[in-house]
Amino acid sequence: MPKKPIVLGNDPFQRGAAPRSPAGAAGGSDAAPPKERQRREKAKSAPSKEPKASAPSKRKQRSAATKGAPEAKSERAAERAAKEPATLLPVDREAETRKPAVVAVPPVPGKGPTEPPLRHPSGVAAALGAASALRALLNVPGAGPSFQVDELGMDARFEEETRPFLDWIYEKWFRVETSGFDALPSDVPLVFVANRAGALPWDSLMLSLAARRHGRSVRPLVEDAVFHVPSLGLLVNRLGAVRACPENAELLLERDRAVAVFPEGATGFAKPYRERYRLQRFGRGGFVKLALRTGALIVPVSIVGSEEIHPLLGKLALRPFGFPFLPITPTFPWLGAAGLLPLPAKWRIDVGEPFDYRAYGAAAAQNDPLVLRLAEEVRGTIQTMLDTALASRHSVFLG
Repeated sequence: MPKKPIVLGNDPFQRGAAPRSPAGAAGGSDAAPPKERQRREKAKSAPSKEPKASAPSKRKQRSAATKGAPEAKSERAAERAAKEPATLLPVDREAETRKPAVVAVPPVPGKGPTEPPLRHPSGVAAALGAASALRALLNVPGAGPSFQVDELGMDARFEEETRPFLDWIYEKWFRVETSGFDALPSDVPLVFVANRAGALPWDSLMLSLAARRHGRSVRPLVEDAVFHVPSLGLLVNRLGAVRACPENAELLLERDRAVAVFPEGATGFAKPYRERYRLQRFGRGGFVKLALRTGALIVPVSIVGSEEIHPLLGKLALRPFGFPFLPITPTFPWLGAAGLLPLPAKWRIDVGEPFDYRAYGAAAAQNDPLVLRLAEEVRGTIQTMLDTALASRHSVFLG
């Protein structure tokens, strides 16, 4: 029995669909069923009518109608708003001049940088206050920190807390007398140049206090040997002293501040008692180069009394242990830590007439022979001032 061919249909989107016959696609065939032929004949004899819209055209019409709906709604809303009377809110005239309220934040209770500086009426209370500040500086447990340290290491709060003790040392212990500060100009930077003495930098502290009492802020430049002593370098740095180098000095002078230098350096405080008040060599004249580069005036200063507070009788080399030397004085090391207490010699700080070397220009700082000559001129002036002050002094302790 012969097999009938398998017809898969005429769907063009179905895989394996049978092709349409040309006759069927043209619109007629003798093999078509009788009902189909009758329908086609009626369609030919009937009057022509407009073709019905296809399914895609109806969808387009519906989408167009949907898009036009919001526009119609907005038009109707605009018409209603035009017919209704407009109602405006009242204008608040005071709102234009009203200022925003400022809420004050209460200070945080406790120890902080906003507290007023401590003041102590007596020497004992001043010493106790300084001991408390030193306890905080050395990070003893229970001590509060400070947040007022500048970029060069000075702690404003620590300086305020220890100032009563230093003022007592200045007024009652050393009984410092000064002269010449009031004649200094105030519109140019100044470089104070003074003699150096003593293993502990009492001379730099007293010179800073004397300048402060005359309305000037002086930051002393201290040699590296002091900063190598444990705790001592940190102590003097928090009190305002700065490590001696050209960069630090120029930074301070650019901010219209005065600096104090001690050109004798380590040889100054290491000289024996028999050579007191005999100025040593002023190095390579670094302070002269500093003044020439920055346009500062050089102020000669003589300090009498500083070289008797720790009379140096001898010294033991301790460089392997990180110390320059161990000083031997009449009280140290025989009395232990109490031997570090300075003797109550009477001090005198004299300020001479400033040297103005600005006419040489900044380029003169590269002229080494000129720099050494100018440094020797300043050194000779300070030596003369020391000799004059010593000649008028009657006693080391009474003045």
